Amino acid sequence: MKRIRNLFLLALATVTVAAASADAIVRVSPRWTFSEIHFSMGTAHGDYEGLPTLGDFGTYYDDFDRLRAFEFEADDLYKTAWSIGLNIGQVQAGHIAYSFGFRYSKHELKPSPWFMPDGYGIELQDEPDLHQFDLELNLNFFILDVNESALAPYIGMGFRGGITNADYSLFEDEQSANMALAVNFGADLRLTQPTKSGYWAISSVNSYEFVSTDDRPKYLNIGGGLKYYFKGW
Repeated sequence: MKRIRNLFLLALATVTVAAASADAIVRVSPRWTFSEIHFSMGTAHGDYEGLPTLGDFGTYYDDFDRLRAFEFEADDLYKTAWSIGLNIGQVQAGHIAYSFGFRYSKHELKPSPWFMPDGYGIELQDEPDLHQFDLELNLNFFILDVNESALAPYIGMGFRGGITNADYSLFEDEQSANMALAVNFGADLRLTQPTKSGYWAISSVNSYEFVSTDDRPKYLNIGGGLKYYFKGW
């Protein structure tokens, strides 16, 4: 009798564990893979002592005979920039999204000469067209479960690393390797209901670049994208 009772308790425990496991499997959010195309416009910010590939603008002596470096605000150097990109990534547990892809940006220089507030300025002999080619990595967190909410805001971090190509008309083209880090923010808005094959969404794709190297311009980017979510990987 004791043996039968022990077998019954073992069977009950096994069924309980199996039921809990099955319930956990049901509760796990599905894993979605997504592809995305996005476009954005960027406003430059910060101070710069040079241009990518060009290096520093140089130095000068002010009215008090002090050696100073030429430094200009972003508004003095750059117009509004634009970029376009393609990404592929995954959303896990409905909240954690990671992606990688390619981004092209066009840095739009304002015509020189550029002047500082004290009246000193600089003029380039040959003003280049600046083309930016980047590979980017993003890690974002959806505040609401993207599988359950039609509108899911997110925040995260982005890394962009690549090459600036300076296209001069009088000199040979030059390249500069550089990188930038950004805070990502925005939201996904579902356009269609999820099916076995997938669903479409539009996304607010925004970022604030706060660190860059080699005088690469930093931008506040505001844009949008089109996403397709599908079961894969």
